[in-house]
Amino acid sequence: MEITKIIYNDAKDYPKNVLAVCSVIFDDVFKITNLCLCEKRDSGTKFIIMPSEMNTVRKIENLNPETSFNLPEFRLQSNKDRCEEFYHPVSSDFYQNLLNTVIEGYNSCKDLGRCSYRPGGNRVNEQRKKESRIL
Repeated sequence: MEITKIIYNDAKDYPKNVLAVCSVIFDDVFKITNLCLCEKRDSGTKFIIMPSEMNTVRKIENLNPETSFNLPEFRLQSNKDRCEEFYHPVSSDFYQNLLNTVIEGYNSCKDLGRCSYRPGGNRVNEQRKKESRIL
């Protein structure tokens, strides 16, 4: 799968270590939204947090009390809050390529606000693009 486009959104409502929130499009046919590019405060190391949802298993149970379904035992043992990722890289090579491409696009777009980036250095300021459609 090839990353064909990344759309960066404003991260001002996120914690300070979140540098960017973006959507990544693969092969122009599959989109994952709300990836967060983060930076460790102590080392400056950048990493990606994949889209996730808090307490999904509990939400499913609460929304469907009349339905009985068997959940894996390890998911039922704890009453602690759980953050669950539904999409994540399964190989380190794929993760590293994703991380490098998101960082490359972030460095190209960070001063533009909302921005689309196509690997290879092609960027478009989404605000300008939207205004040009209106005119």
